[in-house]
Amino acid sequence: INAEYMGDVFPKIDLVVVGAVAVSETGIRIGKGEGFAELEYAIAREKGAIDDSTLVICTVHDDQVRDIPFTVLQEHDVPVDYIITPTRIIATNTTIPKPKGIYWDLLSQEKIDQIPILQELRKLKFNTNGNSPPTNSNPAPKRRQDRLQTSNSKTTSGKRWVQKDPSSNI
Repeated sequence: INAEYMGDVFPKIDLVVVGAVAVSETGIRIGKGEGFAELEYAIAREKGAIDDSTLVICTVHDDQVRDIPFTVLQEHDVPVDYIITPTRIIATNTTIPKPKGIYWDLLSQEKIDQIPILQELRKLKFNTNGNSPPTNSNPAPKRRQDRLQTSNSKTTSGKRWVQKDPSSNI
């Protein structure tokens, strides 16, 4: 994705393919740690090119499919719908919600300064509605369990994610 797609016409994306260091059969993906796949997803989401129905797949070797604890999930992480290995196609049936767009409060000014499309999207978002852009010199990503709960905190194997009840103190 680059700044040339900043116009009103942004192509609809039917399928997102992401890489991974490891992935769980419940859809949790661990990348290389820089968040670029999540950022590309978020940019496309902001522009309306993808939505919750857009399939996210990951290609890995069989030994990269692991049990991964849900505690590693961060607010901006993109779950995968399908895992493709040399021997299997795994439908994760994940119920982990996909990010709704860019989490500006998690981005440092340095990161925004390095990526021109982020600069443009930030101007569009915050100059049109009168809000001040968030600033964060040292973002600490929010953990996804702040928004979600599962019945087993050790691993996600066989467990389903559920939305937290806002009135609950859990």
